Amino acid sequence: MHARIVPLASAALLLALATPRSADACGGGVFYEQSSPAQVTGHRVVISMSSTQTVLWDQIQYQGAPESFAWVLPVKKGARLDVATDAWIETLDGGTTKVVNSPLVMCGGDEGSSGGCCVGDALGGGGPRDYDGTPQGGVTVIHRETVGPYETETITTDMGGGALTTWLQSRGYAIPSDVSPVLDDYVADGFDFIAMRLTPGATVDQMRPVRVVTPGAGTTFPLRMLAAGTKDKVDLILYVIAEGRMKSGNITTVDFPHDKLSYDFDLAASNYEAVRDEALAQSEGRVFLTTLARKGPLLAEYEQPGQGFDSYNLESGPPASTLAEAYFKQGALNEENGSDCATVASNAESRANSGDKVVDLCPADGSPCGTAAAGEIDSRDFMCENLEDLGVALTGMHPKDVWITRLEARLPRAALSEDLELVPASEAPVERYVTAANASNAPCDEESAAAPLWSSKSTGGRPPRGPVAVLALAAGLALAALRRLGGRPAVQHAGAR
Repeated sequence: MHARIVPLASAALLLALATPRSADACGGGVFYEQSSPAQVTGHRVVISMSSTQTVLWDQIQYQGAPESFAWVLPVKKGARLDVATDAWIETLDGGTTKVVNSPLVMCGGDEGSSGGCCVGDALGGGGPRDYDGTPQGGVTVIHRETVGPYETETITTDMGGGALTTWLQSRGYAIPSDVSPVLDDYVADGFDFIAMRLTPGATVDQMRPVRVVTPGAGTTFPLRMLAAGTKDKVDLILYVIAEGRMKSGNITTVDFPHDKLSYDFDLAASNYEAVRDEALAQSEGRVFLTTLARKGPLLAEYEQPGQGFDSYNLESGPPASTLAEAYFKQGALNEENGSDCATVASNAESRANSGDKVVDLCPADGSPCGTAAAGEIDSRDFMCENLEDLGVALTGMHPKDVWITRLEARLPRAALSEDLELVPASEAPVERYVTAANASNAPCDEESAAAPLWSSKSTGGRPPRGPVAVLALAAGLALAALRRLGGRPAVQHAGAR
């Protein structure tokens, strides 16, 4: 089990339990020393929503010296705050990243010609495709060093309404003028605060993710506190785990415009990045883009029509066939876990089609754990030593009904004045693999009735741009500043099989 950052008596409550306008929700804000030019460049956030509990994982990327940061979370009793695993967010990110394939190009001859080509251009790997259409390359999940642990301090409203301001200012942290009223709102609603400081001397640009578990159903993701530490805009990727596809109820949500994708065979790349940037710029940036919505891939093998089954290659050992298995293996590669989780991964997959409810049988006060009743699954069945995130995420859900929805945004600071409401969306899937509607520089020999299959220009992608490597290292298709995390490849998506 992870060591708790704070006592259970006060923990971060990051998701609303009432209406979007209520102050029952709060998010983590980052404050800087007044002399620091640092800023937050992005958040990667996982949200698990059930009738039993609401869980939020948050990881920020920043520019600046880590010791100049204070990460402040408004808190209420009843929630718990843990340090989470890097493997959890890494696996969800790499396992939900869009993969763009080139169209099949028929070279010369009639419609029955055997000539043709098709190239995969994954956002994280761009390998060739076999003639039967099976991708040979794919997405890479990147692991990089993160900063932690945290030094923490609890600041209660019993100390007075200005206690947090005093704490921050006495340590040289600047409080933006438009953030002060947000803090006042939380104080007025009875929130305490947990202030976390990074370990001095770290040289990385990404915080270790934290996990906040709040009893009861939550429907709102807090954006107001994100304004603390953000300059003009912030990149945000949400991975929503729920019993249905989700969307924003108060900020425009659109599906990715696949019809605008084009593939350049000379570059072995698509225009995905440009299309994504254009989509995120709609409505002056007040928009969420649904890039993936799938039912089942967390625990079960997922088969996309016409593409085959997903598979995830790791640096060593056999590939993983589910995101859960990839998570456990990624945790081992990250040295976040010392146990062999093969049995847990296999048991998790066997539960994929279960209609039983996942329950937490271990009381927060440390008293002995209970036993699952008929129609229940112990959440510990999805945990392996330190790798608890999967079991926590599934608590309160029925495995057969679980969806993953990926929402992306590049929100201007002005859009952080209200919380994000999450509501059910239509249950039409938004698939991971997509074929570009257009192509340029197709490698067809016009003098030949049947040109050879394209493979020689599938180089695996462009190198990273600049000192901050792109998350999709193999293809070099940057999604946002948040995803330019770089590091060593850990899990590679192998495509259909």
